[in-house]
Amino acid sequence: MVKRFIFSLLFLFTISQASILYKNKNICIEDYYYKNRHFYYKQSSNGKWRSTSTKNNNLEYGYVYNDDNETCEYDSTLKELNLTYFDYYFLMGISGVLIGFVVMFGFITGVISFTKD
Repeated sequence: MVKRFIFSLLFLFTISQASILYKNKNICIEDYYYKNRHFYYKQSSNGKWRSTSTKNNNLEYGYVYNDDNETCEYDSTLKELNLTYFDYYFLMGISGVLIGFVVMFGFITGVISFTKD
């Protein structure tokens, strides 16, 4: 139980470091939304929300904010695999569907063979 809890915390911590490069201002942002023709974003460096009325916002996904030198760096895992952010998560989704299908097939096969006996 404790191992599962620690693993969950480590997983959430890793996910929480993900950032988006806001190319208009060349900063890392954690979250954003549009409201009343304004673009609101949360900076990774200080956690403060800012807004702008710029209509053309250039956002690039797959970046990580580095606290040590306060820069926005492309995720090393994606760089090593030579994948884009969307390709990586598409492959993760397809893998999840395939694993789910195999588990479901095994479960149904097990239930059918158990009921025949």
